[in-house]
Amino acid sequence: MIKLILLLISTLIFVSGCAKIIPQQNVTENTNMFENISNEELYSCEIDSDCVIVKSACCGCNAMGKSTSINKRYLEDWNSNQRVICADSDCAMAISQHISCFSEPKCLNNTCKLIPRREELCDSLLLLNCKKSTPEDQLDSLQRGNGISCREVIELCA
Repeated sequence: MIKLILLLISTLIFVSGCAKIIPQQNVTENTNMFENISNEELYSCEIDSDCVIVKSACCGCNAMGKSTSINKRYLEDWNSNQRVICADSDCAMAISQHISCFSEPKCLNNTCKLIPRREELCDSLLLLNCKKSTPEDQLDSLQRGNGISCREVIELCA
């Protein structure tokens, strides 16, 4: 009986915490939250070292979130803005399996992008889940909102 009561209390605490989770932005789209900085400026680059990885929304990869890549000139602005807009947000306490969390910033065609790091991706739960629990006919579907299909994950790790 005590175990049941503790389980119910734990569930209520978890559900109430989840109610404040802010939906994550799609990192495949260049999303700009600044009025005074254009998308072109925010994501522009000339070399790989111009780009840095940042949380794409309030919750990062250590909290079921996603990452994106921006020009390092705007890192301080990005982080300041995140502190303001995310001050009252709660995030899940779990590691994200989104492809952006296994990626590194690169400058491609003068735009900061995230490119998967093979060594991390191939040692992830994402790969394990794709191999163990995805039927053959669903390999081309995006893996539970993780931004990549299981076929792509398996091919990258082959």
